[in-house]
Amino acid sequence: MTATLIPLYSITLLLSSGLLFLVQPMFGRMVLPLLGGVPAVWITAMLFFQTALLAGYGYAYVSNRHLTPRVQAVLHGLLLVGCLALILPLQKPVGDHDLTETAPVVWLLRTLAVTVGAPFVVLSATAPLVQGWFAASRHSRAGSPYFLYAVSNVGSIAALLGYPLLIEPELTLAGQSWLWSLGFAVLTGLIALVAAFGLGQTGSATTTTTDSPISATTIDSSRNHEARPDWRHRLLWLGLAAAPSSLMLGLTTYISTDIAAIPLIWVVPLALYLLTFINAFARRPLISLGVANWLQPFPVVILALIYGAFGIRVSGILHLALPVHLVAFWVTALVCHGRLAALKPEPRHLTEFYLWISVGGAIGGLFNAVIAPGLFWGVWEYPLALGLACALRPGLVESDGPNIESNTGTRHLGWGLAAVIVALTMAAEWLKSGAEASQTPVWMLLGIYGLTGLLLFALRRTPIMFGFSLCLMLLAGSLVPSSDAVRLVERNFFGLLKVVDRVDAGIRTLQHGTTLHGAQSLDPQLRRIPLTYFSRLGGLGDVFAELDRRQQPSETQAVGVIGLGAGSLACYGGPARRLTFFEIDPAVIAVARNPALFHFLDDCGGETVLGDGRLSLTGRRGQEFEALVVDAFSSDSIPVHLLTLEAFQLYFDKLTATGVLALHLSNRYLDLEPVIAAAAQALGATALIRESKGGTLPGTTLPYTASIVAVIARSPIGLGQLATQPGWRPVKPRTGLRPWTDDYSNLIQILRRTRPAY
Repeated sequence: MTATLIPLYSITLLLSSGLLFLVQPMFGRMVLPLLGGVPAVWITAMLFFQTALLAGYGYAYVSNRHLTPRVQAVLHGLLLVGCLALILPLQKPVGDHDLTETAPVVWLLRTLAVTVGAPFVVLSATAPLVQGWFAASRHSRAGSPYFLYAVSNVGSIAALLGYPLLIEPELTLAGQSWLWSLGFAVLTGLIALVAAFGLGQTGSATTTTTDSPISATTIDSSRNHEARPDWRHRLLWLGLAAAPSSLMLGLTTYISTDIAAIPLIWVVPLALYLLTFINAFARRPLISLGVANWLQPFPVVILALIYGAFGIRVSGILHLALPVHLVAFWVTALVCHGRLAALKPEPRHLTEFYLWISVGGAIGGLFNAVIAPGLFWGVWEYPLALGLACALRPGLVESDGPNIESNTGTRHLGWGLAAVIVALTMAAEWLKSGAEASQTPVWMLLGIYGLTGLLLFALRRTPIMFGFSLCLMLLAGSLVPSSDAVRLVERNFFGLLKVVDRVDAGIRTLQHGTTLHGAQSLDPQLRRIPLTYFSRLGGLGDVFAELDRRQQPSETQAVGVIGLGAGSLACYGGPARRLTFFEIDPAVIAVARNPALFHFLDDCGGETVLGDGRLSLTGRRGQEFEALVVDAFSSDSIPVHLLTLEAFQLYFDKLTATGVLALHLSNRYLDLEPVIAAAAQALGATALIRESKGGTLPGTTLPYTASIVAVIARSPIGLGQLATQPGWRPVKPRTGLRPWTDDYSNLIQILRRTRPAY
């Protein structure tokens, strides 16, 4: 019977981990339309799941200390049956809430706890419990159960990749919930099999104990650790888990903010993160800790040089830097998790080990999700986590390797090199951003960075100094005063806002990460002219020209705009046209209303409403607007919940009988035209689209931007003369593409094969 134990335990762990990684995006999609497309929804949900994971690991730890494996299995099985009978299948919550108040956070936490809390806690406890049961079995490999942790992470990565690629495109949320509940029922059966056959007799091949809490087993003599972990090792577990967790989240934020707001980009760092766990805890790691530790300085130093060199007029290599960031993260996580695996305790302390790992992961998540956005004005958590991870390279603890830094001479030399590195980096940043920036030769800056990189590489054998120098090198650009061209940098839960003067083009721009959200002329005589995507030569200009044609002399038109940006569309308003902007980010409203930065709202007027556009519209009176413009962006595209059939029906409910809906679809990675076509067809509406090129406004040096704009109306009458205007054409449907709903969407199906220049 022992021959079947490993397949039985492995399948159980694969399924439990897969269910854990499926429920998080699935339930997040369920609550998104109720609370709006706001990062606070995801942040709150992530914090809840991390807390629930801690609770599950805590339950496993307490059970392991006080209960026998058989009693643990019976209790765990009863909890699984209870969740199956009382809670599943998961149901979509009902009701909506005002995000301008604090109550939605409380509502979301309560909803998560009531709806998915118990199943998630029980699932999260399954992996450490099952591994503990295997350690208590009579199997010949019971003394080294940690390979099952690698198996568990295989289930996690399968679910991570399977959800966006297979499950979400094929199943509605209701179907996903039933599939997940079926998997939960199968897991309950597998736990029963484990209890019946895997725990028939406990006690390892070397130490036989029956019906007692998990006892010590024979330890691989090559592993250098104490029988009972001390606080030094516990703190190392904590740090080695927290650093890559924070690094993974920081890298994701950095990529989305400073490199490319690519849909589903978060999947790549998370998949690499899980792969490093699989490698570290495998029976025979593909990449050993020694090899990973030797490799790590190479991509890290290259990353540091590229990170600093971005300001040396080499922005064209920006996307080429993405692989360097990913490789540096992957190798660094390999080192951290490899060292974590090397420090794993004997099996009787297994659940405590996993508890500390989960605490470290939660600390990393808490720091990135809550502390960093409120504390830093840039994505500083990324270099800080990278520096910490490099400082935790092997060589700090005698039981873990030679302590190179204990040598006084080496320590003094290391700190001296670190001081030189910091001085050279600060000098380079000062030359790049100071008054001499335009006169500083590129070769001089490259020479400084090259010397800095060599010195940093020389510190690779002294982890603390290597990590410290790396961190300051990456943060140097933030420590040097910004150029006069940067008027404002502000960060909150919604991302990073930057206001920059482009004197060469004569404009001031507002950027949200890598996405342009508006621009205004620096010439006071021209500052009322809408620029970028909103110029009168683009699709939105045509929409407002159509509104001008149909407006009666005695009427006042009401126009709603979801998304504010710099407020460019305000200058299409006037005494006979009232514009109402719905904006979810209070910092954007503050920037647009600040006359020291932008003048559109100050000069042209316009009402601003704080809150998610869809939720804010729900409370407005019916058929109020002659036009609605959807110009909201998240990760360089309109949030999904603003493009569903339920959203379109709401828009039509708020439009007059001849009202028109305009959608700004410009983005680099998603082809949203088939989504609009499918929605229009399902609603029996008429839709047109215009793709316009960029250029310079006649008679000025002011640039305007290429754009894609779609319009939808109940009938052709609502579109007026747009159908006869140059550039407008009917939207093209795509065979096999279903309309998006609050219950279904499919980003993979609309990814662009080529990237336009927006």
